Amino acid sequence: MAFRRLLPALRSHSTAFSTKVVCRRLGPISSVKQQCLPVLRCYNRPFSSEAFLESRHQFLYLPMPRNKFDVVINDIDELELEAIGKIHHVENLGPGSFTTPSFPATGHILGPNNRFMIPLVCQVVGSPKEPVNVWFLVDTRATVTYLTMKTMHAIFGPEADTMGDLRFLIHIQDQRSVIDCEVSKRHFKEVNILGAYALRKLKLSMRMDWDQDMFQLYQDQANQKDESPIRKA
Repeated sequence: MAFRRLLPALRSHSTAFSTKVVCRRLGPISSVKQQCLPVLRCYNRPFSSEAFLESRHQFLYLPMPRNKFDVVINDIDELELEAIGKIHHVENLGPGSFTTPSFPATGHILGPNNRFMIPLVCQVVGSPKEPVNVWFLVDTRATVTYLTMKTMHAIFGPEADTMGDLRFLIHIQDQRSVIDCEVSKRHFKEVNILGAYALRKLKLSMRMDWDQDMFQLYQDQANQKDESPIRKA
């Protein structure tokens, strides 16, 4: 009740907030919890619900720390990637080559979990090693792109064992591209994930053919969307 009595005064005076502690009534007064909110920056204007919502919106959309990301993927592992490559005639970690144009690229929607799997050509930036085909799971829950240790050995060689949690740069499908990557970990350590940042950097959009269980990644900027039926790579 005391906080409610303060609201008219807060609304009628310009107040500069650095941080603000707001009490939410969740039951008896003894159980009231305090929540520390981000900087409101309500300079030279009355405190309002709009200012609160604006600050809360900014807080919710802060970037997730990379070391906090995890996702459980227990239906795909290295053996599954090898089998997918054989079925679709693009060997996982087999020799690859960059082509022009780089996109569109064709993938497959697999299994009851509707996994969007696609083979893309990868090479470490500045490496003399030849590029290889890597089967990726397209998953926008991941910000960055992740490669398994087996994939790391294929593109780095023995140096992969010394990478640890270091970030590294690779070309994906387009030799002019430079994509930030990390090693797959925790509950997805045997899955290569093509993350949202790579899709944004490469300016990729997706087109699905649900009847054929296939999809296509194409570049908006290059106007490469093909309206004809998607065909196997």
